Amino acid sequence: MGRIPLANAQIVPFQSGEELNFTIHYKYGLVVVKAGTAVYRLQTETYNQQPALKTALNFKTTSFVDNVIMTIRDTMYSYATLPAITPLAHFRNIHEGSHSYYEETWIQKHTTTTAEAKVKQTQEGTVKKDTLLTASKESYDFLNMFLYIRNLDYGSMQVGDTRLVAVLMGTKVVYLTIRYGGQTVLEGKHTEKNNAVWWTVDLTDKIFAKSKNAMEIWISDDENHVPLKLKAQLKIGTAVAILSSYKNLKNGDYRY
Repeated sequence: MGRIPLANAQIVPFQSGEELNFTIHYKYGLVVVKAGTAVYRLQTETYNQQPALKTALNFKTTSFVDNVIMTIRDTMYSYATLPAITPLAHFRNIHEGSHSYYEETWIQKHTTTTAEAKVKQTQEGTVKKDTLLTASKESYDFLNMFLYIRNLDYGSMQVGDTRLVAVLMGTKVVYLTIRYGGQTVLEGKHTEKNNAVWWTVDLTDKIFAKSKNAMEIWISDDENHVPLKLKAQLKIGTAVAILSSYKNLKNGDYRY
């Protein structure tokens, strides 16, 4: 298997002002429910007095899930350098039922072979965790990982090409094998089909049902590299996020 090449960092497929809206479905056995919605936004800002790209994600559950399971209102945002998309910091504000906390992650070192990050979790004004994470691979938070995947050089890949990276998930490091599955066709909102590229992600974490192909990601096979669909095999059921609308794509509209 070859190593997936990075695209030219000067020509990223996204821009400030991009907004993607997703509908989240949850499937358990034969039961499928609309579980929530997520809004993903990109914005150019300043972080530590240098230009940076801010990625924000807001997730909320539907009223059905609020009443039957629990109310979830999660917000996260990350900063990365421009144009290289090197991660700088990640913040999470978590409200899940009666469980709430605020998490701050500062990237102190990031290379292609190693990373260090300081993580602090605060709950009701009290610091619950304060630790230093180290990884033996280049590392990304959840949001910057998607920028990383979107910025890969799709045109020079072969099916089976892989990259091994680490993701900082809370106060732990999870290693991922990202595998290029090739070009495919994906059902869209409209009658026509959509050209897409398919990715699978191998990882080991207690929330997933299996490590092999624990996640699948479909991204538009055009110059925008828009995430169209994400599927995660959880311990209990399957979660699927599907693009429902978008604004301000860099390279023109994408009919989905």
